Amino acid sequence: LSKWNAAKKDDLEFTLYRMVCRNEISPAEAQHEMATN
Repeated sequence: LSKWNAAKKDDLEFTLYRMVCRNEISPAEAQHEMATN
């Protein structure tokens, strides 16, 4: 059973979005994190 649910994925997605906007990670890195979590 996955520990990830929709709410946690939404939180992760928003956190990654903010990190991309602040140039802390690349869009490709954010996509990879979403695809592998």
